Amino acid sequence: MYSSALINSLHQELQRNFPRGKLLLGGSYFYGEADDQSDLDFYYLSSVTALFLAKKIKQRVQSIRQKFPGVRFSLMLVPDWLFRRGWYFIDGKDLAKERYTSPLRPDVIIRNSLKFALWYLLNSKIASAPALIIGDLRKAAHQLAAALLVLGRLNTRAPFAQAEQARLLAQALPAGDYRLLQVLRRQELAADSIPEYQARLQAVILKTEKPAENYWRLAWRNYLLYNLWFGRRGLALFLTTNPDKLVRERLVAACSLAKPALEQELAVLKQIIFPVIIF
Repeated sequence: MYSSALINSLHQELQRNFPRGKLLLGGSYFYGEADDQSDLDFYYLSSVTALFLAKKIKQRVQSIRQKFPGVRFSLMLVPDWLFRRGWYFIDGKDLAKERYTSPLRPDVIIRNSLKFALWYLLNSKIASAPALIIGDLRKAAHQLAAALLVLGRLNTRAPFAQAEQARLLAQALPAGDYRLLQVLRRQELAADSIPEYQARLQAVILKTEKPAENYWRLAWRNYLLYNLWFGRRGLALFLTTNPDKLVRERLVAACSLAKPALEQELAVLKQIIFPVIIF
C-alpha cells in the first residue's frame, strides 16, 4: 500500500501541473479500503477545452510518472459540465479534503457498471496469469455489485464503496450470489477453481441484465456524446443505432466466443466501450 505522505505528494504534483482544474483522489484509497493490489485513482475536473489538449496532458502525466517510479496511478479526465450532470459518477476529495460527488443517476451507473462487469469478466478469460485473472474477476464483481445496489434501489451515497456494497447486499441478494461476490472481491479462490467462478459470475451478470432492460433504451444525450466523441476519431459506428445497446449486445455475444475470437473482439471493444480519457 502507498503511504499518506506519498499519496499527498503525488496529489500536489498533479494539482500543480493542472492548476486550472480540480484534482480529486477517489477509488479505494478515498474510501479507506485499499490493499496491496490497489492503484491510485485520480480525477481531473476540467473545462471542456481540456478534451482538445489530451496529447499535452498525456505528456505531463508521463513526466509525473517519471518522478514517481513504481507508483501505479491513473488520471481520468472529466469535463466539469459532465460531472455536474452525473454523466460520470465521481466521488473523491481534493487536497483540502473537501468531498466532491457527482449526482447519482441510476441509469448511468446501471448501464456503465453492467458494461464494465462484462468487460472485466471477458478480459479474465483471455488473461494468462492467475493473478491477472483473479484481479479482473474482482473488478467485475465490484462493478456488478454497484449495479445491483442501484438497480435494487438500495439507499446509498457511495455505490462503489466495498463496505457499503457488503452491508446493503448481504440482505438483498440470494445467499449464493452474495457469497460469490464476496469470494471474488476478497480474491479467495484457488487457480483450479477459476473456470467455475468465471461461469458463475457470468450467469449472475447475464441474469442481472434482464431486470435492467429498461435502462438500455436510447438516451439522446448519450447518443450525441458517443457520436461527438468517436466521430472526431473517424468512427461512425453509432450514427444509426443506440450506442449503449450496441456495446452491450456485443459484450453479451462475446461471452460465447472462444479465446482467439474473443481476443480480437475485445481489441475492438476496448476502443468503443466508454467515451472517456484515462491516462
